[in-house]
Amino acid sequence: MKLRKTGAVLALLAILSGAAPVVAHADSGAVEPISRDRADIAGWRGLTWGTPIGRAEVLLGKETLEHQDAIEVGGCYFTRALPLRLRNESWQAWLCEDWRSGAVIGVNLEKGFQGLFFDDSRRTDLFETFLAEFTEHYGPAHLFWEQCHNARWNATVQYKWFFPTTTVSLLLRDVPDRWVSVRFEKPTGLPDFGPGVCVTLPVDLRG
Repeated sequence: MKLRKTGAVLALLAILSGAAPVVAHADSGAVEPISRDRADIAGWRGLTWGTPIGRAEVLLGKETLEHQDAIEVGGCYFTRALPLRLRNESWQAWLCEDWRSGAVIGVNLEKGFQGLFFDDSRRTDLFETFLAEFTEHYGPAHLFWEQCHNARWNATVQYKWFFPTTTVSLLLRDVPDRWVSVRFEKPTGLPDFGPGVCVTLPVDLRG
C-alpha cells in the first residue's frame, strides 16, 4: 500500500477543519523551559532525571498523582500519571520509571491514554500548536521522520530535539485520527528507527 505524503495530509486536515495558520505562542503548557543559553533542558517541572518516584510525588505535591495499573510502553514503565490541562484539553503526564530502580527517567504527555494507542478519546487539535511552540523555543527539529506508517497503515510523523540532559520527542502517532504524544526523557543512547515502519531516513531540519 502506498503511503500518502504526510505534509499533504496535514495541509488537507487544516483545510477541512477550517483551521487558521498556527502562530507560535507558548501558552499551551507543553513547553518545558530551556536554559538561557538555549543549550539544555534540565528535566520536567522541577523533576530531574533519576529522581525516585516517591520523591517525585513530594515535588509534585500540589497535584494529585493518579496511581494506575503498571503499563510498559516503549521502554518506559508507568505507574503514575499527573492530570494536566493543555490549552483547553485534558491530558496526563505519565512518569516514566526505570523498572530496576524506580527512578523517573522521562515524562510522556498523553491524552486519553489508558494503555491503548488507538482510541477515540486520544484525538487532539494541538499538534500544530505544539510543533510551532517547540520550534520557537528549541529551534528546528534535529531529526524529522515523515514517510512512516503505523500498524493501521495510517501515516505517522515524529520530530526530535537532542539536548545534553533531555531528549524531546513530538509524535503524531496517527495523522488522520490526530493521536499525539510528547516525551521529555533522559537521553538513552539507543538508536531510534522512527515512529513505525519508515521508508525514508529522518532529516535534520536545521539545514
